[in-house]
Amino acid sequence: MRVHPPVDRDGEPTGGFGDAHTLNVWSTADRDAPVLLWVHGGENTVGSSSQPEYAGDHLASLGIVFVSCNYRLAEDGYGALDGVRHNRGLLDVVSALRWIRRNITAYGGNPGNVTVAGQSSGAQTVAALMVMPAARGLFHKAVVHSLAGRFFTPAQARETQHRADPGVVHHQPVVDGDTLPRSPLEGPYGVELMVCHTADEDEYCNGTCVLCSGSYCVWWSMSLWRSWTGCVIGSVAGSSGRSRGFVPASMCSA
Repeated sequence: MRVHPPVDRDGEPTGGFGDAHTLNVWSTADRDAPVLLWVHGGENTVGSSSQPEYAGDHLASLGIVFVSCNYRLAEDGYGALDGVRHNRGLLDVVSALRWIRRNITAYGGNPGNVTVAGQSSGAQTVAALMVMPAARGLFHKAVVHSLAGRFFTPAQARETQHRADPGVVHHQPVVDGDTLPRSPLEGPYGVELMVCHTADEDEYCNGTCVLCSGSYCVWWSMSLWRSWTGCVIGSVAGSSGRSRGFVPASMCSA
């Protein structure tokens, strides 16, 4: 387990931890291109940015600087350990954002126009970043796809991981009052937010996963289609099925 990795002069993980904290960059841009950081899902337990479906060559061909990152998972990233800081996996993604801030201009990207996107537990990470003090100012837009909506208290994390019940996701972000000061399921947020989900997702979400920001809320249920005042901005076909994305009404063009 890598809990206290060596760090470089900027406080980023290095040395023996380097096999887990890696970045991939695709770019065809010369300068000032928008940047997208992709955070993979996998129940905070499995997954990798090297999965072929996460390749960024197509988006790079459209003029986006595409970055994907790995981060500590399972016990390494989210184990509730005495005397050890919570949310180490989340902090690894913050580290990736700091790397982008320092280095992305060399790849033609604009560090002032960074979007973070993720699916499932990756969306959970993106939601957490929106309320993490360590991530403030490092990105400007967020996309959460199929948000996995549970956030533990420290006591819940210890109990769940100790019991290790089968069929339960044991590793979730922890609202510890420090790295994650509050649940991201309640706004406001300091970045622009797009929310999307699959057409049949409410079958297992049951309308319980909610994101609120200022004057609008998004429920992960099909009641969204009937009652929300945002606009559909497009359809996506991918590994998560047929999906649609939404923005609040104030961001919709006339």
